[in-house]
Amino acid sequence: MRTFLRQHLIVRSCVAVCRIAIMLAIVAAAAGAQQTATITGVITDLRSKQPVSGATVMIVGTRVAARSGDDGRYRLAAVPVGAQALSVARIGYATQRRNVSVNNDQVIEFVLESVATSLDEVVVTGTATHDRTIRCCLRNVRMTNLL
Repeated sequence: MRTFLRQHLIVRSCVAVCRIAIMLAIVAAAAGAQQTATITGVITDLRSKQPVSGATVMIVGTRVAARSGDDGRYRLAAVPVGAQALSVARIGYATQRRNVSVNNDQVIEFVLESVATSLDEVVVTGTATHDRTIRCCLRNVRMTNLL
């Protein structure tokens, strides 16, 4: 009977020590984990007030990025807490950069201004095949000819 009680006490002591060790490991992991937040928002056009789809929103210097949907909404997850620089870019719009202080989940809206993009001269070439291949420049197309 004494042996049984001794074994029972040893098992209970081991279980208690294991529970304490697991709780300490969980607390240490939570304390060592970097805190993050989520940033959401909508990107709209300055003139039309319509949503801008396909814009890239990113935290500068990180791999955290998202693309706005058809409704202009974006969602950045796992944003490190602290001072961050957000950048929003879309072809046909001026790129915006905004410094923010991330403490918790927040909503940040962007209004993009459209900008004209000029292109250089375009050279169009064609190839015709018959009995032999002929390569030549068919026409130079300038932006002024397209407008």
